Amino acid sequence: VARETFAVSDAVLGVHNAFASEEDAVAAVLRVSEMTQANTSSMLTDILKRKQTEIESINGWVCSMAKRRGCDAPLNQKLCEMIRNIEASQEMNDCLHQLHSEVSTLKHVQEL
Repeated sequence: VARETFAVSDAVLGVHNAFASEEDAVAAVLRVSEMTQANTSSMLTDILKRKQTEIESINGWVCSMAKRRGCDAPLNQKLCEMIRNIEASQEMNDCLHQLHSEVSTLKHVQEL
């Protein structure tokens, strides 16, 4: 994912100037990942709190920029798809829970 994101970002923003090479960019991402591995990411926090994530602002941006440049970003696309599915599943579960609650209320009213 880091390599794909670097390639798209470089095509769009010319980020290669910030690093000596793609390997240096990937190494920087890995260093940060290692230093923060015990942290809970904001996206996971959002999922756990059943809030909308920032997937569109991060990986969705990479996908849209890749498309504009005629590039592929299959890993970022898959990540977006997976997170969207989780968000949709949570919304569905919330709806089902609400429906169950309303049906239970109706049954209770009918029993009276």
